[in-house]
Amino acid sequence: QEASAARRRGLIELAFSRPVAERIERDTDLLRGQSREVSVLFADLREFSRRFHTQAEGGLGAVVAYELLGEVMAALRDVIAEHNGHLIDYYGDGLAAMWNAPLDQPEHTLLAARTAIACDAALAPIDTAWRDRLGAPRRLGVGVHTGRALVGNGGSRLRIKYGARGETVNLAARVERATKAIGISPSVTSAVAT
Repeated sequence: QEASAARRRGLIELAFSRPVAERIERDTDLLRGQSREVSVLFADLREFSRRFHTQAEGGLGAVVAYELLGEVMAALRDVIAEHNGHLIDYYGDGLAAMWNAPLDQPEHTLLAARTAIACDAALAPIDTAWRDRLGAPRRLGVGVHTGRALVGNGGSRLRIKYGARGETVNLAARVERATKAIGISPSVTSAVAT
């Protein structure tokens, strides 16, 4: 039983911060599916795919590209954690995060908006360190939307993947993509700004 409890605790702590994991361990119903208002943030590193090509093609090469990507994702993960967000997942050269689930966060829109603003500043030291190898400033697209979503564990007993589904998530992703066209990042919807 102790080994089983330790494995369960380990799985939970892989997906959540320690304080949230402790609450979930006491009340596993927090992982069950439910509908609630959340703030969702998407962030995407611009033009990373172009820089991913082999060094012979003028790109960074796989080893260097993944080193840079690791540094960027770690910096963004830290900003999300500092603002009490839940990192939903990494995807390609971006990530998604949310607030107000699984625990209540009355100021979730403010936390998400502050995170969006802090993302670019968090990457400034990386820009400085990588200036010679990048050849051009790194750009980041960040979009945030607030609304109702279905939240819960979309993973399994062996791998927790707690996240959100629905139109709110889709709209947050579209806002992030729109930052490329409008040239303004971060961008938030009126649901976040009110």
